[in-house]
Amino acid sequence: CGAVGNLAGKNAGNQGQITAAGGIDNVLAAMRKHKSNAEVQEKGCSALGNLAGSNPDNQGQIAAAGGIDDVLAALRKHRSIAVVQVVGCSALGNLAGNNADNQGQIPAAGGIDHVLAEMRKHKSNAAVQEKRCSALGNPAGSNPTTAAPSTGADGISGVRAALIKQTSTIAHHTARLHAQ
Repeated sequence: CGAVGNLAGKNAGNQGQITAAGGIDNVLAAMRKHKSNAEVQEKGCSALGNLAGSNPDNQGQIAAAGGIDDVLAALRKHRSIAVVQVVGCSALGNLAGNNADNQGQIPAAGGIDHVLAEMRKHKSNAAVQEKRCSALGNPAGSNPTTAAPSTGADGISGVRAALIKQTSTIAHHTARLHAQ
């Protein structure tokens, strides 16, 4: 999964070749076979996110093959492992990007609720917060039927709390650098 993710990253030609060679199905098969293995889930989510990035065809194929549910399953199974949360949320954001069907499917599968709950849990992890904000923003996208869940009171307060926390963290580190 890791090699697939690396090859697919920001390379449309590789994304197409990997998909044509059955890469999406192979990644999903590995994730399904090794649900308890956090490293497989991390690399699988990363590969799916890279395959979906700026590639509407792959976004649709991954969703049609059950990839959104598999990413959410990885996020739920490995709640305490920050790297899985980071790459999983990044994958959700990429799967939703400019894809109205996926923008509807992610909230329907409980993706928004999961992201908000985990934002509260991983308040001090800047990388998790960044990817969670991305995962919240892309499913809302320009699709009016999915914008409401992530812009409701819980969504706005969750993003606001993340921004306040990370702003204070940045200010703290900046002050430390200037004091040296």
